[in-house]
Amino acid sequence: MTPTEKFKTTLATSETFAGQIFSDDELAQFARYYELTLKWNAKIPLTTITEPDEFAERHILEAAFLRQHLATTTQEVWDLGTGLGIPGLVIAILCPFLRVKLVESNRKKCIFLEEAAFQLGLASVKVLNQRIENLESPDQTVCLTGRAIDGMNSLIPRIVKLGVSAGQILILGTIETEAVVRLHLSDERKLTRFALPNRETSCLLSIE
Repeated sequence: MTPTEKFKTTLATSETFAGQIFSDDELAQFARYYELTLKWNAKIPLTTITEPDEFAERHILEAAFLRQHLATTTQEVWDLGTGLGIPGLVIAILCPFLRVKLVESNRKKCIFLEEAAFQLGLASVKVLNQRIENLESPDQTVCLTGRAIDGMNSLIPRIVKLGVSAGQILILGTIETEAVVRLHLSDERKLTRFALPNRETSCLLSIE
């Protein structure tokens, strides 16, 4: 079995993860995305997670779990500090009716993201080579997303500050991330923590 085949098998048998079942078209898009990531990862550092099972679980399934907690009023998703495109590209594949902005300050990573969006046929995706501080204020139809993993808790204050006017903020992180969020969160916002299936210390934080 090739790495891509093993990757697709992991996703195809993962319906116990937040009840997520992928269509054949979605599985094909995810497999193409996995292959593109491995190809570009040899040129620029996108991710240290390259084994098919771990890539499927840590990148695709966790992003799919986040997608299931999007507010029903969401029309646009801004993925801040997106890196290799997680969770934004996964959301774009699963929700083609949503507009998705991938915000990344590293130009080389932006080139990869533009190529990935093109190869995957994701017309709803827009790549922004910008810093979070330079973004315009979102409105209530926007959900901000981000991943506070691998020492990325420094993103939290900037995401929370930008998200004052957003309808929702969704952050993949850990229990420690929740403590950082609460330090910067106003009393007017509600914070809910969802445990990630099969992940003891990881969670999804929803701010509304």
